Amino acid sequence: MRLQAIIKYAALLFVILVVALIATLIWDNQIPSDSEVLKQFEKNRVVLEELRDKLLEESPSVVGITRDKVMIDDASNWVSPEKAGFSNNHFLEYQRLMNIAHIKELWRDDGVINFRIARFGFPGSTWFLSFAYTKTTPSSLIPSIDSLPKHSSETPSVEYRALGNNWYMRIYY
Repeated sequence: MRLQAIIKYAALLFVILVVALIATLIWDNQIPSDSEVLKQFEKNRVVLEELRDKLLEESPSVVGITRDKVMIDDASNWVSPEKAGFSNNHFLEYQRLMNIAHIKELWRDDGVINFRIARFGFPGSTWFLSFAYTKTTPSSLIPSIDSLPKHSSETPSVEYRALGNNWYMRIYY
């Protein structure tokens, strides 16, 4: 009798975990509206500018920063902050600023500094939403992220929505 009760509770717990996982995936996959992202940008603009300036002061070999690693030279070379030559305080300042602005990853590529704020979707159909700073106007400008065109996961797209003063929303989908 006791074994049957344990099995029932284990089955119930399993069902609850599966439902919670599905609910989390659905909730996490909701792309925010254009106005929500714009509010986040305006709220954190000073911190984003500070992060931009801080990254521009780094050696050109420092390509990206996450909350626990530093990318050196290319996307395949992630190292600890110490191996990248960062002092503990220097890296803690990046973490502090990234936490304030809810930045998950900071990287530079071809004159664009990207600040990833969200990831949506499932493997094979992932969307990345970032803020971007570039002095060159992107060729793929859209008026809003609210009405992005349909696409095939086989042909990913990158679109930008202008925010002013060389700042953009960047969506990779």
